[in-house]
Amino acid sequence: MASSANVPEIPQDQGFISFYGNLPEKHATTLRFFDRGEYFTLHGQDALLASRDYFKTHSVVKMLGYGVKKLESVVLNKSHFENFAREVLLVKHYCIEIYSGSKSDWSLQYQASPGNLTQVEDLIFGSTDITSQVGILAFKIGTENQVGCSYIDTYARKFLVAQFADNDAFSNLESLIVQLSPKEVLIPPGDAYVPAKVVLNRHGLLVNESKKAEFSSAETVRLLNRLLRFKKGQQESAAALPEVDLEHSMAALAALVKHLDLMADETNFGQYTLLSFDFTQYMRLDSAASAALHLTSYGSESSIMLTAKSGAPRTIAALLNKCRTSGGQRLLAQWIKQPLTDKNRIERRLDIVETFVNNVQLRQTITEDHLRRMPDYQRLAKKLQKAKANLQDLFKLYLGLVRLPVLVDCLLEHEGEHSAVILAVLIQPLRNANEKLVKLKELVETTIDLKQADQGEFIIKADFDDQLGAKKRIG
Repeated sequence: MASSANVPEIPQDQGFISFYGNLPEKHATTLRFFDRGEYFTLHGQDALLASRDYFKTHSVVKMLGYGVKKLESVVLNKSHFENFAREVLLVKHYCIEIYSGSKSDWSLQYQASPGNLTQVEDLIFGSTDITSQVGILAFKIGTENQVGCSYIDTYARKFLVAQFADNDAFSNLESLIVQLSPKEVLIPPGDAYVPAKVVLNRHGLLVNESKKAEFSSAETVRLLNRLLRFKKGQQESAAALPEVDLEHSMAALAALVKHLDLMADETNFGQYTLLSFDFTQYMRLDSAASAALHLTSYGSESSIMLTAKSGAPRTIAALLNKCRTSGGQRLLAQWIKQPLTDKNRIERRLDIVETFVNNVQLRQTITEDHLRRMPDYQRLAKKLQKAKANLQDLFKLYLGLVRLPVLVDCLLEHEGEHSAVILAVLIQPLRNANEKLVKLKELVETTIDLKQADQGEFIIKADFDDQLGAKKRIG
């Protein structure tokens, strides 16, 4: 139960009540937050939902206004806002809108849905990491139940596409949904999608319908040419990629790009990768099998999917989760939902597991001395890409980078069984990453005052610039 102590009073403002009453009608699965500087407020049915599902008490509900024009209101401090917004988006699969302003002058600043957290990442994950995959799926059904799917993970900046024939129960589509675990699905309207909606509803997914005209592959090549990051030496034309031949998948991808408005943000250009997703390389699972095996949780239990702190573990994911990093938690969840079927790949993965199980000293050194100091590289990379990173973020990144060579040396000390697998799967990729990031590490060492950063003060070195040095001498 969330504490409601020491919350501020909401100003008794009739102008705001009039503004709120004139807002366009919304669906019950969309919540409107109002940013009032030091705190946030919810009103009407949204306030009642927060009191019932989050605070677990009606005492937090206050009436705003007088006479017949009264409005239920709930105040959330910034911590409560972050926690509740995450629950609304990732557990309930609702959408949120965030308004800012004062009195009767308010405007919509941010919007977010379960599969698109781009605008609110910094707001609701300011003090915590994203430990589960966040993606959105779109699909288009062609003749003879040919299904073209596209999945976008804006956090990892990747496009996944797949096209396959399906049966009337859409079993292949359901297997793909279990494996990718999208938070939201985009489809065109039409009777052909009614059976597929049964599958989507079984997984508790937020389903949005977009105009049929949006599901057109005509402009996909142009969109991909702007958004894709081509490999060195690769022909920089999306038209040459084999995935472009998947017509229905490309139509779904075009609809997603427009739905997420990726082209409106230039920082997205040249940042995404396009991959074919072959769901046949993993064990086929539907929702019933996943639930019966207690692999992960859906719906109201998904908040405890990756933690065993709330009593006994309820899922395999919670039982196995001993991860030290948020990236590790995301990967664990992905592996559990995508069980391998290739014997060689399974044995390679088990060889690595066996190494750490048998070598207790190596396992403890890796987890306690190295991994617990590693930041969420994926999140920091995205902040850098969007020019939103600050000096503290760079310092966190630096602390992880300086540990990479030490981590490699630690792994090299293992000379027993499976050392060749450890070298190929872990050591060499870490070496390659370290070589690519040496210049970034040197840049941080040149510009940031590391002694002050160790004490929690993040400033530029005085000797980095002549003017800074002069100001320091004057001070």
